[in-house]
Amino acid sequence: MSAKARHLDNFVTVISLHSGSEGEKYARDFLKENQWYGKVIFVNQEDNQHLDAMCGSDMGIIYDG
Repeated sequence: MSAKARHLDNFVTVISLHSGSEGEKYARDFLKENQWYGKVIFVNQEDNQHLDAMCGSDMGIIYDG
């Protein structure tokens, strides 16, 4: 990595999930078992927190896959 690169704590991953879903359980379990660089923030799709999170980010992506 570049000597001028920002510290990893400056990088944030926002994960938008339905509360109590299998997807939320899988994502949380995956992050507990695997190393992830930077901070991770979970937001709730039901009350539109994901839209607020995307508005405050450099780039927002919605994927319904």
